Amino acid sequence: MPSSGDKGKVTVAWIAPMALELTPAIALLEERKYLFVDNTGYNIGRIGDHWVTMVVCPRIGTHPAATVLANAKNHFPNLRHILVVGIAGGVPSYGLDCNQIVLGDVVVSFPQGSEGGVKHYEFGAWQADGFSHSGHTLHPSDALLMAVNNLRAVHMTRQGTQMPLFLQEIRKNLSDLEVSEFSDPGYDEDHLYPDDYLHQDDQKLCEGLCDTAKRISRADRGIKAKRSQDTPRIHYGNIGSANALMMSSELRNKLHNHSQVICFEMESAGVIGSHQALVIRGVSDYSDSHKNKRWQKYAAATASAYAKELLRLVPPAEQMPLEEPSTRRKGSTYFIPRWKKQQFVGREEVLETLKKKLIREDPRSAQLVAVTGLGGVGKTQVALQMAVWVKENKPNWSVFWLPALSMAAFDQACMALAGELNIRDPKEDPKETVKRYLRSAELGRCLIIVDNADDMNMLEAVVGYLPEENVPILFTTRFRDVAFEAVGDEDGNVVVLESMSTKESQLLWDRLAPTTPAEDMPSVKEILRELAYLPLAIQQAAAFINRNPITVSKYLSLLVTTEDEMVSALSSQFNDPTPYRKTPSAVARTWTISFEQIRDTDKAAADLLSFLSLIEPRAIPHDILPKPTTEAELRRAIGTLLGYAFIQKRENNPEEYGGECLYDMHRLVHLGARIWVTEKLSLSDIRHAAVLHLAEVFPEPVWENRERWRPKMPHALKLLAVDGIYEPEEGGHDAGGLGCEVAGCLFQDGRYQEAVNLLEPAVEATNRLPEEDSDRLLWQHTLGRAYVENRQTPKAIKLLEHVVEVEGRLLSEEEPGRLASQHELARAYHDNCQHPEAMKLLEHIVAIQDRVLPQEHLNRLASQRMLGQAYLDTGQIPEAIKLLEHVVAVQVRLLPQDHPEQLVSQHELGRAYLNNGQIPEAIKLLEHVVTVESGLPKPPSNHQLSRDALAEAYGMLARKMDSS
Repeated sequence: MPSSGDKGKVTVAWIAPMALELTPAIALLEERKYLFVDNTGYNIGRIGDHWVTMVVCPRIGTHPAATVLANAKNHFPNLRHILVVGIAGGVPSYGLDCNQIVLGDVVVSFPQGSEGGVKHYEFGAWQADGFSHSGHTLHPSDALLMAVNNLRAVHMTRQGTQMPLFLQEIRKNLSDLEVSEFSDPGYDEDHLYPDDYLHQDDQKLCEGLCDTAKRISRADRGIKAKRSQDTPRIHYGNIGSANALMMSSELRNKLHNHSQVICFEMESAGVIGSHQALVIRGVSDYSDSHKNKRWQKYAAATASAYAKELLRLVPPAEQMPLEEPSTRRKGSTYFIPRWKKQQFVGREEVLETLKKKLIREDPRSAQLVAVTGLGGVGKTQVALQMAVWVKENKPNWSVFWLPALSMAAFDQACMALAGELNIRDPKEDPKETVKRYLRSAELGRCLIIVDNADDMNMLEAVVGYLPEENVPILFTTRFRDVAFEAVGDEDGNVVVLESMSTKESQLLWDRLAPTTPAEDMPSVKEILRELAYLPLAIQQAAAFINRNPITVSKYLSLLVTTEDEMVSALSSQFNDPTPYRKTPSAVARTWTISFEQIRDTDKAAADLLSFLSLIEPRAIPHDILPKPTTEAELRRAIGTLLGYAFIQKRENNPEEYGGECLYDMHRLVHLGARIWVTEKLSLSDIRHAAVLHLAEVFPEPVWENRERWRPKMPHALKLLAVDGIYEPEEGGHDAGGLGCEVAGCLFQDGRYQEAVNLLEPAVEATNRLPEEDSDRLLWQHTLGRAYVENRQTPKAIKLLEHVVEVEGRLLSEEEPGRLASQHELARAYHDNCQHPEAMKLLEHIVAIQDRVLPQEHLNRLASQRMLGQAYLDTGQIPEAIKLLEHVVAVQVRLLPQDHPEQLVSQHELGRAYLNNGQIPEAIKLLEHVVTVESGLPKPPSNHQLSRDALAEAYGMLARKMDSS
């Protein structure tokens, strides 16, 4: 019996859902021991430099797996790596290249799209159009992901994989009766049936029941389904997990198209929902009604063999001890809004409380704290003072300020932060980039501030991108329920910020309006009382008096007699749970006075304020602002709004925002301006003018312009999110045009789901338009493209077939719009492995474009490349090579070598050479592609496909040399 000291050596947890999955795992252990703790048995042994504990679940399902891991973590305090290893059902064909998964192959959880590698697909909500999945799981740890990438690289060299050796090792350590059970059954036993051919009797096996003529052999599935004995192929992507067994090819395909899931199992969501684990699954069936237990034990063996090979590339835990984060990175980063220095007084007691709770020597005692209070009470200013204090007093600490006003604002901040940290990836969602950094060992000591977390749904979304432990986080929010949701109910972690004291508010006034005559001080005290000692309201009142020739007593009179109807409209929207009943109306009265004054005296400033009320209130670029007539008049209007303290100008803006001047509005000022516009002006006219202006200044959505349109994206998305903006009477045609431009930018950034969310309401609003309406067809075309990019292939085909049919009646065959829709439909056919349909349509498109477009036209080249892919996928190799060589030759002259279109074309030509046996040509071209892609800030999404193709070329060359 091992001693308790053995538990301290264990750093890897290996979870096997069933006994048949545990058997090959323990057969790979060296120095195996058995430990019995609290009614649970653990197999402990060594794999390479790691001590591993292996445990089997009491039953299948996500909850038992979660419980097993929780118990293991209690018993083995030094666990660093978690593996879930077992069997699963696979998706037979996936990806743009129609990769083939066969029985015995291995699937490894690897982040794809918005998922962390595991999709918990039973989480979500029933909506009008069906079930919407919303489950979120964590990605594997950086250490495991790095080992996965290293192993992928090794597999592409001549060394290849050692899995055949480990499979032999497994069988060597099994009983004689089990050796054959854990051996490769062979390709003749791999039976795939058509999706529409269902198993007829759950109580009977396929043998003797299902029509053997319906079987699809590996040979029928092409070269990508060919395997040598004991040499499974490894696939990387999202794994679907739920508490129900997947036995429907229809649902399997639907989840694959929606979430890029390539296999299905029943345990890992319970583990990876709260722990960073790697899931490794051997494929034993095709997740359809034709279940096949014949492959289960061999699939369990292949998964275990891969897991052992992987662990040998994971550094031992002794080389990765827990360490003080302050030693992990050099230098500190201060990502704090560059607002002009504000007048800040008092709040010493609150700041001291925050320091004690947030700034601690031991990072493991880090706390989550929320400052809550009514709007305008100074929560953001307190948080800013805390950030400045850390910067000035903790040189080894970083500070990261993240706004939670909206997902667009949070996304923009993440993009800027990624740039500040020099980790930005143009092909990745910036939120995911920042999330990976914040959860890595590279982070170091830091304070994270999440400002304006007033919406519960936004809070839940934002928290999914923050560190899970050992990092202090400060939230600011108006609502106590949000505060408690953010930080829990631990005593004292929700700090309520009250209005200022009489003394503090008087000091603030003296700093804001230092020239106030002594005889006006009684009126000042009355104003402060009327304003409920609220900092934001005091700032607005002082700004008005400083801006206008008015006495303090006259302003007091205006404050008391301000139009009650407008004040009620403003204050009713604040929804602040406050004991000071007069507080919302106090703020509203100051705004009403200032709004009316601006409207009466400065039309350009009033128009500018109206425009600002419709876009995001933070990080507003100067060049997005509409000019009244001249730049000088615009600057005067800006000066007016600055004078009234309605906007603030940032100082020393980072290059991530284009280096241009940025402005911010307080969230409540923005809300107040929006309500004022709605109540007092023509919102419809202002909204339409804003759409026309943004459509005019928004850059063309091409790859080369990405640094120009990224700062404008949150503002365009905010405007386009307004209810009814696509309605014809609201100028919906113009909004739809802007929406298509913004969607094009989202395509370039890989934010396909956001593009779908943006375009679906626009398309729905066009249903009242005639079927032949050009705008309606344009929006449908763009949504169809979004579906293609987002892998919602069935929806894309249905919509694009309709567009192509209507345009075929209306437009000549040479019309660019018609050709573009046909091109997108061909892409959808290709992604759906409908290669004959794709090839027929592409041949038609290319024939027309050869007549009407110049040789260098990018659309012509894109269609030619797609046709080359179709030739390649249908075995017409010479035709593919001829066409792709032409495309590559032209693109080399026209495009930079790192342009995505050129790299994709070269990748496809390399594949064609490989299929034609032109191995030296394939290696030369694919080495170039891999080298260029590896030199990018982040390799493109198809980078691994190029590496895999290059590995295949190396392997073919090695076999050719060995046989000669």
